[in-house]
Amino acid sequence: EAADGKTFRFRSLSYADQQLEEEVEGTAEKTSDGIRVTYTKPESVDVTFTAPAVFPSAQVFEILGKAREGVRFYESAVFDGTEMADDATMVSVVVGRPKPLQHADVRALLGDIGDDDFLPVTMGYFEPESDQEGERVSDYDVTFNMHETGVQTDILIRYDEYSMAANLVEFSRNDV
Repeated sequence: EAADGKTFRFRSLSYADQQLEEEVEGTAEKTSDGIRVTYTKPESVDVTFTAPAVFPSAQVFEILGKAREGVRFYESAVFDGTEMADDATMVSVVVGRPKPLQHADVRALLGDIGDDDFLPVTMGYFEPESDQEGERVSDYDVTFNMHETGVQTDILIRYDEYSMAANLVEFSRNDV
């Protein structure tokens, strides 16, 4: 993702039983009409999203900015390039009050930022084309703790039939 948030190059590989199931690759660019996505894999296709959306890094900045403003619940459109899509994914975001990290080993890995409070965040992802009527249930949700630098720990992704957890095992940073 470009620093100005206007372009995004992506490549996503999905595996099942150590076998490649899907590869999605391409570029996305913000235009005056929305977002133009050019997929190169699994096939060459151009798609334009008319609704405004953010890319993954911009989403992190958006969450942190909303938290600083005191906004604890909001909805946003996101394009992350993990699958071929005809539109951005709607995401409902809940940001809790800052809390200390619970795991001493994670705090130690993070060094001085491990002593700071982290924001508990939960995000529900809703596919844009859904035949659900009335109150909708997210297709999947993600919870994690986020530091003001954007570092995320204790990530849990919950789908209908399974969940995945990601734990921090190594951390290094470059102070520029």
